[in-house]
Amino acid sequence: MSNNFFTKLMCTMYFCIFGTSAMAQGWSYPTESIQRLPYEYGLGTEDAPYVITNAQQLADLSWYVNNGTTYKVVYFKLGNDIDLNPSVKFNSDFTITSANNKEPQQWIPIGFGMSGQFFAGNFDGDGHKISGVYPKVVIGERYNSYAWGVGNDKFYACGLFGVVSNSVISNLTIENSLIILKDTELTENVFEGYYTHIGMFAAAMKGGSICNCKNFGHILVENTNSTLIGGLIGYAQSGNNSPFSMKDCENHGNLTYRGIPEYEYYNSNVIGGIAGKVIGDSFSNLLNTGTIRNEQVVTDGHYGSANSCGGVVYECSANKLSNIINTGDIYNGSGLFSSCTADSLMNSYNVGCVTNGCGIAHSAYLNVMKECYNNGDIQANEEYSDYIAGLVSILMHKEYSTLSEYHMEKCWNTGTVKHLNGYAAGLVVEFKRSLYGEYENDWVVNECFNIGSVMSTSVGMNAGGLIIWGPMKMVDCYNAGTLSADITYGLCYTVKELERCFNYEAKTYRAVESGSGIYSEYYCVFGDYYAPSVDNVYYLNISEDSESQDYETRMGKAMTIADFADGRVLGLLREGVQDSPWHQDRNDGYPKLNDADNTVSGISDIVVDKSLQTHKIFNLQGHFVGTELKALPIGIYIMNGKKILVR
Repeated sequence: MSNNFFTKLMCTMYFCIFGTSAMAQGWSYPTESIQRLPYEYGLGTEDAPYVITNAQQLADLSWYVNNGTTYKVVYFKLGNDIDLNPSVKFNSDFTITSANNKEPQQWIPIGFGMSGQFFAGNFDGDGHKISGVYPKVVIGERYNSYAWGVGNDKFYACGLFGVVSNSVISNLTIENSLIILKDTELTENVFEGYYTHIGMFAAAMKGGSICNCKNFGHILVENTNSTLIGGLIGYAQSGNNSPFSMKDCENHGNLTYRGIPEYEYYNSNVIGGIAGKVIGDSFSNLLNTGTIRNEQVVTDGHYGSANSCGGVVYECSANKLSNIINTGDIYNGSGLFSSCTADSLMNSYNVGCVTNGCGIAHSAYLNVMKECYNNGDIQANEEYSDYIAGLVSILMHKEYSTLSEYHMEKCWNTGTVKHLNGYAAGLVVEFKRSLYGEYENDWVVNECFNIGSVMSTSVGMNAGGLIIWGPMKMVDCYNAGTLSADITYGLCYTVKELERCFNYEAKTYRAVESGSGIYSEYYCVFGDYYAPSVDNVYYLNISEDSESQDYETRMGKAMTIADFADGRVLGLLREGVQDSPWHQDRNDGYPKLNDADNTVSGISDIVVDKSLQTHKIFNLQGHFVGTELKALPIGIYIMNGKKILVR
């Protein structure tokens, strides 16, 4: 018989006798050479991994790695839940509660990252939990500074793991854990080459993957410089012949940066719910529910952290992005990403409230954006002068892509978009070609809509129902959201082709006094004086002043409420079109895209059913909000264990 057989037999006997429950065991980080192997079971192979059953064995693993054993292509598995601080509670407000005021025991990350001190094995949590992680910051070294994406050679690392190379971390949950890092803990000057990477699972990963992992721990960082903070990973990128990937991961912890850093570099300290910065192959099924805040303050007293948060990832570069979801509130950042680059972004959405950012991303470099939406309210304060939008502020083609067409399809916004000092749009403020102009193909925006209110309250600013600027074609799109600004565009400002589109918004622009008198403009469809190609484009006309309305219309055809309600507009939109996306719910008075209730295929776990009237309904934070769907505002709710989308 093989050694694998005996190993598996011993493991089976162990679990039958002792079970898999966590045992409160003391542990200490070794201070001298360990003579014993820290693993009692397994061979370290894929079929018979080393089994870690207690806190001391986990600490011994850290010692071995930090003393030069990388465990390349060696396999580990947890055999129990492990609690590193069993008498301590780490709270969501970053406070610590412990029995008898006992100081929590600090964890030494597995893999400093100095020469040869990194973990290169595979770590399978096997569905178990590690609790009480309270890691100490350590100084690491990039063994290939160029490959890590930063020219400096050294950095601080903080997490369960420090530096990981070409490894798979999987099936693990971290809970009741806390990272608190202040500048006073950093012994070296960051201006001499030190950066800081922080992640509850790993500070930095090169190659490999992280999958089916959940974080419930919290992170607070104060007054540091050049810091990448992630709920799971601080920084990750692909390695040689080992593309990095993430899938099926969740962050439920709160992450905050605050303070006045010595070095006031724009966005020098950034946060992502799952990761700070990642460069890899594909990222899918990522969820953040935690509150993400960046409160970096510069000397004039204003927040200097605009666009410095991503609900899921701060800065992301991948081939494919799919099922990326945020439900947490984001302060000084955007719902999913601050910036993302990918061939495609699919089936992703934000329902959290966003301050000083956009629903999906501030800037995106994509070729395809499909079935993505925002349902969270978005507001930018007076100190924030950049654009905001329901989806993306600036959408550009991805550089050096193998694709030849650029599409935004079946995307929408239902949240309120309000700017106190800049431009606002329901979907996108500005479409652009690539930075260097190599690609001449234009964007095609197809089957997209906005029904959220869009407004800018400062003098001279613009609000667009769908888009403001963009060299693109728009087909089968509409706006039904209320617009309020000095200059408003029902659909967009610039466009090349409009086909089968309409604006259902009543004329409610805001007129304000300026130096030259009353300053306001309203365009029912588009605002560019150079007329595009227009076919089957309509707008709601509630004005009796036909001459003025004709001037402001810009090529759309006026229709009444009755025209929309009785199906006339629907018939015109569907005329001569095979497999038209347009349908109508007669109770709502205007045509709908995709189907009668505006549901979009591909967004999982969302059902629309207004016939359910008397069951208890909860919001996404678990708070009871009532028993009647028809009495609730637009949003996503939980009823009978299912997500319900109310429009």
